[in-house]
Amino acid sequence: MIKKRDWEQFKTIFSYEYMGILKNKVYLITTIIIMVVIAVVLTTPTVIGMFKSEDIPGDEPGTDPVGTDKLKVAVINNSGVQIEEVLNLSLPNYDFIAEDSNLDELKDKVNKEEYYAALVMSKPLEFDLYVKDYVITNTLTQQIASVLEYNYKITELQNQGVSLEEIQRILASTVKSNLIELGKSAEQTFLYAYILLMFLYIAVNLYGQLVATSVATEKSSRAMELLISSAKPLNFMFGKILGSGTAGLTQLVAIMGVSFGFYKINESTWSKYPLVTSLFDMPADVLFYTILFFLLGFFLYAFFYGAVGSLVSRIEDVNTSILPVTFLYMAGFLVSMVNLVNPKGIVVRVFSFIPFFSPMCMFLRIIMTSVPMWEIALSIAILIATILLTGYIAAKIYRVGVLMYGKPPKIKELIKVLRTKE
Repeated sequence: MIKKRDWEQFKTIFSYEYMGILKNKVYLITTIIIMVVIAVVLTTPTVIGMFKSEDIPGDEPGTDPVGTDKLKVAVINNSGVQIEEVLNLSLPNYDFIAEDSNLDELKDKVNKEEYYAALVMSKPLEFDLYVKDYVITNTLTQQIASVLEYNYKITELQNQGVSLEEIQRILASTVKSNLIELGKSAEQTFLYAYILLMFLYIAVNLYGQLVATSVATEKSSRAMELLISSAKPLNFMFGKILGSGTAGLTQLVAIMGVSFGFYKINESTWSKYPLVTSLFDMPADVLFYTILFFLLGFFLYAFFYGAVGSLVSRIEDVNTSILPVTFLYMAGFLVSMVNLVNPKGIVVRVFSFIPFFSPMCMFLRIIMTSVPMWEIALSIAILIATILLTGYIAAKIYRVGVLMYGKPPKIKELIKVLRTKE
């Protein structure tokens, strides 16, 4: 049973911390800038579309659109098969031109961008393609290979006496298949699983470090003696952490609200981009678990950050002191990111029940696979129990840490403090 005095102390500290963050200029300016940027990004394509001219040169029937000039490809054909015409018919975006020049001359022309590429065929199914700068989206090699392979099959079958109609019928045969998903599709959830994991990692780390910095700042101002004398360390710690977490949640809800609102306003524009629509059409349960695991992950690590922040005497030492906590959280993040391609793996399944990693790993499993409800409940229960225990331990460390200046307390001293009763 919570005592009335404890509850009043908690409420006072919670309100002070929450309102203090909301009124902070950096917090407000950062939130406003992020929301404005999101609004501009989501609205810009619609605005550009409104100002586009209805009559674009080159869009009339019978003319080539602007910017779609054919790319010239030089061909040195030593295969004994006339293939240039077939390539031109099959790949209309390119102009394949037979050349008698030697290879070095063609390489020079490619480097000078007189040709987009140079194709050298040594056999009907062997070729080298020379380009100036290769980009990952360049599929010309695969396209040429497909045309050559298809043409070779037709030629060989015709030589065997098979009619062209029969050849085309055989080669056009396709297998029809349907994948029936009884659970969740990893293909559909991969993108927003990746983005939400990044979001959880950054948000929990950011707000957790703010807690450590806030505690260290109060300690360095020598105001801590008055604060500790007016409230129990446990009430102070829980009030501060919950106040900070609620402020963080308020900011995130505001940003998500603006994002969703401006997406809906410009939905007709963004509907052409499946990747974008998949992000904003996430199921309600995904949003629920995003908020839930953000809060649970934040509270768990914020207690660690708060305890560490109370042990340092200078604000400059905060970043170094919190590294072990940051690395611990990073481990869970790395495990979840590595297992994005294998969310049913034994490693991520085991880690989803370890409280220090479950905010990431169980979240990943829930989004990308069908997890039994008892596993979700067990993971969350273990995580909540760990948060309460961590909060109690952090409050005890906090009580001794904030009143010690100079060298931080030794491990033996901290253990002694943890054994003492309130």
